[in-house]
Amino acid sequence: MDVSTLKPRYLIILFLIITTITLTFGLLPRGDFDANWIENDQSNKVTWIGEYGYAIGQLPELTKQPSNNIITRFNLTLTMREQVGPTFRILIYIGEDCESEPLIIGQWRTHLIVMQGCDFPNVSRRNRLSTDVAPYLGSKTTISILLGQSNNELLINDELVSTKSGAVYETPYAIKPTIIVGNSPDGRHGWSGSISSLSIEHVSETIEISDIIRDYQFGEYDGAGTIIDLSAAGNSLSVPRAGSFQKQIVLARTSIKSLIKTHRFDVLINVIGFMPMGIVSALLLYACFGFRGRALFVTTVLAASAVSLSIELSQVYIAGRRSNLHDLVLNIAGGCMGYIVFCGIVAIETWRTKRGSLPE
Repeated sequence: MDVSTLKPRYLIILFLIITTITLTFGLLPRGDFDANWIENDQSNKVTWIGEYGYAIGQLPELTKQPSNNIITRFNLTLTMREQVGPTFRILIYIGEDCESEPLIIGQWRTHLIVMQGCDFPNVSRRNRLSTDVAPYLGSKTTISILLGQSNNELLINDELVSTKSGAVYETPYAIKPTIIVGNSPDGRHGWSGSISSLSIEHVSETIEISDIIRDYQFGEYDGAGTIIDLSAAGNSLSVPRAGSFQKQIVLARTSIKSLIKTHRFDVLINVIGFMPMGIVSALLLYACFGFRGRALFVTTVLAASAVSLSIELSQVYIAGRRSNLHDLVLNIAGGCMGYIVFCGIVAIETWRTKRGSLPE
């Protein structure tokens, strides 16, 4: 069969079918923002935070730590559950972005971790508070975290479970940080569970004086979508509309090491998934528009790039999907491999034609 003799209308229909299938799989949601956002239960005085949901506010007072005698204390009442999947889940995020070295309280599966910065695997070996919370999952639990410049403590139900000398969190004086409960600013690290209360206070180590800077009561959820702060500041947390994140990342970068270690299946799917797009694009351009050589290759790659880029830009707004630069690169690589397969088909057809025309 000579591919150049195929009827254009069939090739166009085939191209549209492959493009539709590719877009459908690329844009298919893997969750539901509305069903996994935030739900208030006033009868039990708790707020349920879904996989994507979060509440946000301002916390400039955290920069005010005047001396070594002042510690910051977080008091939480919540119900935890195991956080499944390969992603670190953020319960409390205080900062602007990763460059601002945020304070993060979160979970890795059944481990509660208090850390500074976004180095979740802790490659840099920084001081952390950490404990396994498996015995407490599914039941209402009180957690107290005390952060000082020389000593840090983590208590669960008033029992000391972890301590660390030296600074776990060094206050960045240059910023006025945002506080987010239940997620990261880009929505990529959603924690799920229920929270009853969160208070933050500055406590003097030398004299028994404390300054409560926030007292969030998650059972006090009003119709305007805010979680009430009962402290003197009265700076409540607001709940954004479902699917809206403060700092969504378009074409986020992932290290090659991480791709090889934890995203090998993702790499394979992205390459193989775009091979049909490369084949059918090259076929259409070759048979219907007469493209050859370099022009055929460049146009095929541009077609695959356009489809992939449209998918990645749209995934920012789709539940459970992530916009990644490596996905775009791998999709383009898949399109190139599809072009190579097409060239192989043409070469075989040409060889067969020549062989058939030779005299016996």
